[in-house]
Amino acid sequence: NSDGQIQTLVPYGPRLVPPSGLNAIYSLHYFSSACENGNGDDHIDVQAWLVGAGKSGLVALWDVRRGSSLSCHDNIIEPVISWKSHGGRWRADARFLPNDANSKTYSPNRLVTA
Repeated sequence: NSDGQIQTLVPYGPRLVPPSGLNAIYSLHYFSSACENGNGDDHIDVQAWLVGAGKSGLVALWDVRRGSSLSCHDNIIEPVISWKSHGGRWRADARFLPNDANSKTYSPNRLVTA
């Protein structure tokens, strides 16, 4: 700033919390899609998911939409699900695969890890 003092970054809004044991995340992939909700009111439903994978072979999946409904006191988003994908030491990559052209869902339905 102008007076030469060091300023720190303060988190604003909700934060994603990794599951216990996932001390380092080597891969993050974001999935987002929007669709009409089918109620005839022109409301658009948005799907937003984040997958993270890394140390100890752990993978976690977060529903990012939850952040918009949290109060100022609940500023963390826990994973919807997490699992150990193998007995090895780490996961290098995790990706959502595109949905089939004939798919009626707007949520991710396939995930691959390596």
